[in-house]
Amino acid sequence: MKISHVERHGTLVQRLLPIRSHRQLASYLLSTLLGVLLIMLCLALGGVPATVSAMPIVLIGALAVSSIALAFALPAGFGVETRDEAERARATEILKSAAVAVGYTPAPSDEPGVLELETRRPRWLRWEESRIRVETDEARILVSGPIVVVRVLHAALAHAAAPREAT
Repeated sequence: MKISHVERHGTLVQRLLPIRSHRQLASYLLSTLLGVLLIMLCLALGGVPATVSAMPIVLIGALAVSSIALAFALPAGFGVETRDEAERARATEILKSAAVAVGYTPAPSDEPGVLELETRRPRWLRWEESRIRVETDEARILVSGPIVVVRVLHAALAHAAAPREAT
């Protein structure tokens, strides 16, 4: 089995403006607001007066921290070339078990040869952008999803495909 490198999807503009849906924007703004409130509470409990002059610094900090989730959800993917059906089935099973291990569960898919996985979080905490898609055809598997999870799946597959050392 030959595994390609992980590649980011999307144009430069899409990478610089990573919000892709209303749900993602709403949760980003909500987490930023909660971050601001939490930082202000910590400052107040620490004896630092929460003044108007501290607000821009607090807001920038909260935006920076909540932007990490957006960076983790950037789309990426990789391909796997397989020799035969048995190798394809083994690779698909490795990908599925690695995804389940990091908190994903199979989602219904109407397309033949496509395995979709979504996070096990409640629906109101789920982003469509965090879905993993594993497409199989006669000689290739294409994996796409959020970059952090795609890298975990890539590492799991590369580890399983690595030749074992004789001891």
